[in-house]
Amino acid sequence: MKRVAWILLASISLLGCREETFHALFPPEGYYAPVLAIDLQRGVLSYRTSAKLKYQGDYSLSLQFGRANPVGVGYSFSKLRVRCTVAVPGRPGLSETCDQPLLPFWGESSGISLGRLNVPLTIPKESLVELHVEFLDSEELAALLEAHGPATLVLEKWSDL
Repeated sequence: MKRVAWILLASISLLGCREETFHALFPPEGYYAPVLAIDLQRGVLSYRTSAKLKYQGDYSLSLQFGRANPVGVGYSFSKLRVRCTVAVPGRPGLSETCDQPLLPFWGESSGISLGRLNVPLTIPKESLVELHVEFLDSEELAALLEAHGPATLVLEKWSDL
């Protein structure tokens, strides 16, 4: 199987396909595994951490809940505002803030997508990045945790397609 993967990789490489596209089609083991998971604490609005990102490309930042809503049943978060920033130490100007609309999701886990963050190809693989997530409304976050139970802030690789 590994030999077939190498042959495919070589063929795609010769045709000019990016490595990220190849991984999206044929993900290596652990490609979509969470990079970090932080349990939210009541009353805490700001979280800072760092993580080593093995791959470049898109990552998803989400709140995942311990008690899943049935598929199609929404989460009440209309006033929840979140500021997320990813920066690379020592590389000024390489930071990204997620400010996309918050979207619910259901599946193996369920929760709220806070946005997608892009690790550009100019950042070397295995780079250490700093993540800062700040919830801007304490009452809305408290209500969300009360209604849906414990939540975990999760950063994981996302499809580059």
